Amino acid sequence: MDRNNRLCALSRIKTILESLEIPEDDVEMRQICDLVSNYLDTKCEHHIVTDYIDIGPDKGYTIRFCDVCMRTFS
Repeated sequence: MDRNNRLCALSRIKTILESLEIPEDDVEMRQICDLVSNYLDTKCEHHIVTDYIDIGPDKGYTIRFCDVCMRTFS
């Protein structure tokens, strides 16, 4: 598995982890979430894409995100 495939897989794992309700006292699960997030932040060579999202006929907003790890940027 090449680097981008690993990063994409970890991004999907991060999305799954973020969808879980993790109790505050579940230290190990919080560490796993932090490790995945930190790995993506440090290992991904972000390829930032700008897109426009329509939210209505006359409304929308611009987003910037990495199309490898799906991290959003301001």
